[in-house]
Amino acid sequence: MRKYFVTTIFTAAAILIAVIAGNISNSDEKINGEYVTRKTAVSQLRASGVIEYANSITQTAEGSGAVKNAMVRSGSYVEEGDAVLCVYETSNMPDLSSIISGQDSNYDEIINSVKENAEIKIYTAPKSGKITALSCGQGDVYLSGQELFKISDEGSFQVSMNISEKDISEVSVGQKVVIRCPALDHSMTGYIKSIGATATRGTLQSDKPASIKVIADIGSKKDLRIGYSADCKIITDVTDNVLMIPASSSRNTENDKAAVYVLNKKTGKAEQRIIKIGKSYTNGIEVISGIDEGEMIVTNYSDAENLADRS
Repeated sequence: MRKYFVTTIFTAAAILIAVIAGNISNSDEKINGEYVTRKTAVSQLRASGVIEYANSITQTAEGSGAVKNAMVRSGSYVEEGDAVLCVYETSNMPDLSSIISGQDSNYDEIINSVKENAEIKIYTAPKSGKITALSCGQGDVYLSGQELFKISDEGSFQVSMNISEKDISEVSVGQKVVIRCPALDHSMTGYIKSIGATATRGTLQSDKPASIKVIADIGSKKDLRIGYSADCKIITDVTDNVLMIPASSSRNTENDKAAVYVLNKKTGKAEQRIIKIGKSYTNGIEVISGIDEGEMIVTNYSDAENLADRS
């Protein structure tokens, strides 16, 4: 009885070891494959953006002067024609840039001079909406052409992006933009409506490429707030019926030729094959020749390469 019990234990242990070894062997040889098919190829350009109101009007100063009184606060709602700023203003004022930059210590004296030489003027709201920027308050000095305030329509939004000069040639009006804000649990769709005419850079000494402001219209969204950050994907190209493979499945050989591992249906083994590739897209690589539609390739080149090295 004892001998039978010991024999049973050893037999069970042997079977268990064999099963474990078989599982390890199978897991080592398991590689993921994918059939080569024709797909819709998509290219996209990623950019960071900021949510803004879409319909805004900026009121700029018609002359130089000083603010006597602000009738509204930033965030206030105004009707068209409502008074926003009461100012002392003239087109014949001396240079006020030294006051604005803080270099002139005779501030009160010059303010009094502004009052003596200027006329009182009222700036009113050019449209109904929300005061989303109020650049000057009581006692502030401003120059001709300077922004005084901005009025926006709360019902419509846009996203503002800065696109590198290296990528701007890929962007055009009307392109679709997929927008996602970290504060929201869903994505939105917008369309490019304007591309800036000039490029800017942080500093003249900066070695970074200049950027161009690009605006995409989003439309009316109840859950948006101005100032939200946005991850934007500009769809720059969409091509149908492209024979494609995953980017991870291809690698250049020592002869600088693209290669993939194709699964042999008869032997079940992965065999390296040289291919000719075309354009790279966001969702894969175009195949010009070397693979036929319907063949199966290894989706990760490194996996197949490691398996081949062990064989």
